[in-house]
Amino acid sequence: MALSPLNLNIINKTLTKIAFNDYPSLNVNASHLSAEGISLNIDSPSTTPLDGMTQVVQSVQAYMKLSITINILKTSNLYMEWFSQVMQSCYVGSVTLYCDSKSMTELTIQNCAISSLDSIALNGTTAYVPFKVTGSIDINKSCWGIT
Repeated sequence: MALSPLNLNIINKTLTKIAFNDYPSLNVNASHLSAEGISLNIDSPSTTPLDGMTQVVQSVQAYMKLSITINILKTSNLYMEWFSQVMQSCYVGSVTLYCDSKSMTELTIQNCAISSLDSIALNGTTAYVPFKVTGSIDINKSCWGIT
């Protein structure tokens, strides 16, 4: 029996971008990013298992904390836009993250803030400034009667 070929699409780093609903001047696409690009981290569990006498009871969470590291090129005019935003107001509202694969859906993250600038090397060895944005997404919606 012959195997049917799978169409796995491709990973396309030029698809990666982040859009800020209330601050479009902060929008980042691939031309503003270093090779490190954008990374997404999940910073909280979706459920907490609690020990019972005879079983585990799940305490589901209503939201999940996320952090996004955006490695903006030092040479990009966007760097100064981001730095100025931190000086004015770190809160940036909702953002939409677009992934590097068409198989992955876009992700809207709420209540976002520019929470930090990670370590910046100023010795000519790195091309980027890592800005970190934190926010949350709603999860376990059926448990809370949200559709």
